Order: sequence, then structure tokens, then C-alpha cells
Amino acid sequence: MHFSIISAGLLLLAPLASATSDLAPTQAPKESPKLGQPTSQGCFKSSKGLKDVGLDETKISSGGCREACQAIKKPVFAMGDVKCFCGDSYPPKSDLTDDSACDEMCQAYPLEACGNIDGTAFSVWNSGDKVNVPFYDGKDEDSSSASSGSKTATKTAVSTSIITGATESETGLATAASASGETASTTESAAVATSSIPSSGAKSMMGAGVAIFVAALAV
Repeated sequence: MHFSIISAGLLLLAPLASATSDLAPTQAPKESPKLGQPTSQGCFKSSKGLKDVGLDETKISSGGCREACQAIKKPVFAMGDVKCFCGDSYPPKSDLTDDSACDEMCQAYPLEACGNIDGTAFSVWNSGDKVNVPFYDGKDEDSSSASSGSKTATKTAVSTSIITGATESETGLATAASASGETASTTESAAVATSSIPSSGAKSMMGAGVAIFVAALAV
């Protein structure tokens, strides 16, 4: 009797289980952000501006990823490549793509789409903690690179100026010594004396030294 009831129950559940397994995960359609509740912002083909937070695969879903990002005060979360990403902006608006590209089931909720498996589509959401969120435009990285390049150029220019100034001064010393018939040892002594002068104001002091040296020879 009991066996018959159990068998009947399994027969009833079998079609339901089969139907569930055949269902494709659904990418939630894009909607306007609402304060206090998560809203899908669509399927994007990149996760630019977002960072992987290392959430356990078994917790990947809109619910699990949202909690992880709220814990670190990030208003945007996304799932894709079996990972959870958080950030302060959505990926670039130009990366918004068709919802059908997000077709991978979430590990924690198979009926929900979490981007795709190969990292070329991401389900992006607003957590509900901040309504006005910008799209990522990469300006922060560009500004940082430009600033770094400017500093490098400045250092190079200063170094070149110092080297050029020193060369000009040494050339002046050699020329003055040669014109007065002095020996090479006199020129070397002048160069040694000049090299002991501190780097600050070296160029002007070298110039003054050349003038004094030439005047002494003329006497």
C-alpha cells in the first residue's frame, strides 16, 4: 500500500522535474532604478568599472551578489562568468546588449540568468541603495595615465637641463684653458673643483667660475 502511494507520487513529480530542467534561465528586463529594491539594468557585454569580489559560486544570484556588494557599500552589482562583481557605476552604455546574451543559470537560483559562462555577457543590477548611478567612461584611468605621463616628462626635462648645463660649463672651462695655453692638468683641476659644488645652483656657479678663471688668466 505504502509502496503504491510513493510510486504514484514519484510519477506525478517526474514531469514537473523534467519541465523545470528544460526551462531556460531568464534575464530580468531592464527597468528604472528604485530606492530600496534591486532592479535589473540589462545585459552588458563587459564588466568595465566593476570588480570581482570573490563570492562563492554556490551563492551566485541577484540576491547573493547584492548582499556582497551592499556589504562593501557598492550600489552596482553584476553576475557573469560564474562570478559576482561590484562597483560605483554601470559598464559603458555602449556595451548594453540583447538580453538573450545573458543565458547562464545562476548557481544559487537556476531560473535566473547570471550573464554567461565565458565572460562575454553580464547581468547588471542596481542594488536600490543609490538611484542616480553613472555609466563607466574610463576617464579615471585616462586621467591617471595622463598625470603619470606628465610627471615623467617633467622629470626628463629637468634631468636633460641639468646635464646640458653641466656640459656647457665644462666645455667653457676647457675652451678657456686651451686659449690661454694652460696644460690639461689645469683643466682637470678646474673640473674637479666644479664637481664638488652642490647641485642646487650649479649651473650659475659654474658660469661665474669660468668668468673668474678667464679674468685671472688675462692679468
